[in-house]
Amino acid sequence: MEYSKLTKKLKQQNNRKIIVAGPQRSGGKFITFCIAKDLNIKFIKDKKYKSHDFDLFYQIINTEEKFAIHAPAMVEKLLLIPNNIIIIFTIRNINDIILSQKRIKWKEEKFEKQKFEPWRKIINLNQPISKIKYDFLKKVLLKQSKNLIYELEYKSLSTHPLWIEEKERKNFKKRQIFK
Repeated sequence: MEYSKLTKKLKQQNNRKIIVAGPQRSGGKFITFCIAKDLNIKFIKDKKYKSHDFDLFYQIINTEEKFAIHAPAMVEKLLLIPNNIIIIFTIRNINDIILSQKRIKWKEEKFEKQKFEPWRKIINLNQPISKIKYDFLKKVLLKQSKNLIYELEYKSLSTHPLWIEEKERKNFKKRQIFK
């Protein structure tokens, strides 16, 4: 789905509890920030729940009223969240994700892959974590979740006023979304 269509749909709904998930380096933090800004709701970084603390994450999503929370390290836990929360899954070219991971020397691949061990019979774990997470979306989440799930193309934000062209982002540091 394109960003403009998604925000139009979200504005028509009363529900303003949104989790933005997907592979690390797929544009999730930027997307979360834009959604929060455009819907006038709270922007919650993954640092707020220490990126991997599910109990703290769960507490936040159950106590906050209107929010967009960045949750790339919670993909495998999305079946456990309340049904009244919207999930936006970020979609980006896998090669672009891998290049971004290499550029910032991202070292969490092995740790992230271990979280998907329970699904190894239906998901090939001998592939990049970004592909594993997209397979989880298609083979597990979309089939089993009761939540409203949107797939959002990262590049569809290229017309957003906050968008920064790729060549200008080449020297961005980990977790940086603005100049």
